Amino acid sequence: MRSLLLSLQCALFIFRHSVYAESQMPFAQSRESILNPTIDSFIEYILEDWSSAGGASIAVVRKITGDDSDSDVSWNVEIKGYGIAKADGTKVDPDTLFNFGSNSKLFDAISVGLLISNESLSPRLSWETEIASVLPEWGLLDPVASTKSTVSDLMSHRTGMPRHDHMYEASENISSLITRMRHLKPSANFREIFQYTNIMYIVLSYLPSALIPSKPTYAEYVSEYIFKPLGLNWTTFSGTTASQSGRMADGFARQPSGNPSRIPNNPFEKGTTRIIPYFNSPNGQDGNVILGAGGVITSARDAVTWLQTLMLEGRNPSTNQTVIPAEVIRKVATGITVSQGTASYPELSPVVYGGGQWIYSYRGHPLIEHAGGASGFHSQIIRFPFDDFGLVLLLNDDKFGTHMYEVMKWRIVDEILGLESVDWNSRLKQRYIDEVVIPRNGTLLEPKHPKPPSFTSFSDLQGIYRHPAYGSIEMCLVPLQSLITEDEYSTDSQQIPIMSRINQ
Repeated sequence: MRSLLLSLQCALFIFRHSVYAESQMPFAQSRESILNPTIDSFIEYILEDWSSAGGASIAVVRKITGDDSDSDVSWNVEIKGYGIAKADGTKVDPDTLFNFGSNSKLFDAISVGLLISNESLSPRLSWETEIASVLPEWGLLDPVASTKSTVSDLMSHRTGMPRHDHMYEASENISSLITRMRHLKPSANFREIFQYTNIMYIVLSYLPSALIPSKPTYAEYVSEYIFKPLGLNWTTFSGTTASQSGRMADGFARQPSGNPSRIPNNPFEKGTTRIIPYFNSPNGQDGNVILGAGGVITSARDAVTWLQTLMLEGRNPSTNQTVIPAEVIRKVATGITVSQGTASYPELSPVVYGGGQWIYSYRGHPLIEHAGGASGFHSQIIRFPFDDFGLVLLLNDDKFGTHMYEVMKWRIVDEILGLESVDWNSRLKQRYIDEVVIPRNGTLLEPKHPKPPSFTSFSDLQGIYRHPAYGSIEMCLVPLQSLITEDEYSTDSQQIPIMSRINQ
């Protein structure tokens, strides 16, 4: 009942703001540059203020004239690169390639929508098709979720299953992964709450292979029906292809100075820059199990075309030909699950989740967006359907990419809407200090009535542990000084247990 009430409240909020937006005069788009010297200086300042070794590729897309039914739509597109793309000093530009992270999920949800629109499939698929009826491998520990979970349930994160990200490996077989899912413990009842999980998007990415007689891989299907028809020529699932193009950015991480178990005095220090190698599947473009949840690699220039397609409800912005049915675009942008029942800041609203997209409002303006994160990369794509503009932000700072794109995003949005800018930079820095720095550097509170451990020494924990979903995990002892180099924190006698997953 609580979930139902939250859903009704959130739906009423979104509807009220949508009606409000529709009742206003259309937002008057200006042809003046948004990525102007003031914004350029701001972006560069944020990269410096957060001590980033990387950079950002940013695009602003505005629809100036015409409406969704016009064949002659005028666009104002700005794309700029800021900062460093590669360890050799190469600058970020509009064609630099970044991992799209979880912004890949929208391609996955839309690929399912294309299957649903395919009248030649027999039996037909729908958003409410139960997964158990189409995938023999499917099964969950919760018998209700196992039987009743639908396509919509999987794509809106309401199956009761938490992330369980460590139960799979990127290069394994999806069918075997689905079979092992029946051994994973849920952490909520079916359709009770929103729980973001990559696993269900992996399952959705298996549907083209499972349902189409020719059994195309997910990568083949998306490339044929989305990438190629839209002319996304530099967008790929292959890390090898991206690397060989010479356009792939490096993912930058930072190693703090001092004791690695504590936050440094300046939590935003640059530290020592490290490069995170990008995962290249041994089986090429088709061999990565995570493709549907986070495998797309793209540039800001290609992402602009993708954003325009979403703004045109599935039409190619160059040819005006329908590539994705409008009803599919609308479905995945329709809230299904309440992901955040209360607003986190005064400018924001509660949030609902559809398929690979969050729907909420900013300062009274309804929006649709999603974020993406992978090792070394962060992305954001956002559109304001009633105000006819959107943004793409791609960053290669592993630690603070999410914080920086939020600060950059809202500053640019305020600029477009002509609103007094909000100091999101100070807000997000303080939030990081409150949520990460203080808890980690503070004194850990011991429980009032702790239970004694079931072992007498760490050596008792050594051995191989087996789980039907996670496979085998080996626990072994590693000298503490091999992990912490400062003399004051290491002695020959200190050891800690380390887990190593050794097989499936």
